[in-house]
Amino acid sequence: YVGDADVDGGCTTLTTPVFDLSGATQAFMTYHRWYAQEISYEDTFDVSASSDGGETWVLIESVERSDRTWRKVSVDLAAVIEMTDAVVIRFVACDLGPGSLIEAGIDDFSLETFVPLPADAPDGGATRMRSRLAQNQPNPFNPATAIDFTLSNPADARLVVYDAAGRLVRTLVDAPLTAGTHRILWDGKDEAGRAVGSGIYFYTLKAGAFEQSRRMTILK
Repeated sequence: YVGDADVDGGCTTLTTPVFDLSGATQAFMTYHRWYAQEISYEDTFDVSASSDGGETWVLIESVERSDRTWRKVSVDLAAVIEMTDAVVIRFVACDLGPGSLIEAGIDDFSLETFVPLPADAPDGGATRMRSRLAQNQPNPFNPATAIDFTLSNPADARLVVYDAAGRLVRTLVDAPLTAGTHRILWDGKDEAGRAVGSGIYFYTLKAGAFEQSRRMTILK
């Protein structure tokens, strides 16, 4: 319900991990947003992107109207910022006006990149599989879940889990892998072997120039 978890007297910022998009010709970011704004129209909900690790920011959208429903947003990041190895996205909801009520939410964030194929790829690479990171199953889960992903080429792969604040929770894969489909199980524990609490977590796969993130939920 509106008012149960509003932003009060300042700003709340959600920042993604740093993405390496160098070598990508396109990078499509998708997310769902929810926004409620009452009384004051000085308040803001901005989405921005950075190509230098957060030193400078480019505004992607500024949500000005209260909209108490989930809206899907798709952005071609290559048309907004330079594709570097230090791309970061941030979401900032601010309560700036007196006596106002601001609530904002982000869900189902994903990032899909496209890298040029070699000129000598058979049939222009049309028959080659695409790298992708699937949604974990089951989701929500307790106590364990499976994460499937596909690599178009052999690559040094790294699959990690972050909490909602962007802190590293667990490294699930950090090794060279063959092309094809892989499945990794996460038992809901951190690096120290402790069971993590209920809540929202993000998992990110990086393999060569490919990088993609998805959201998952633990319910206990």
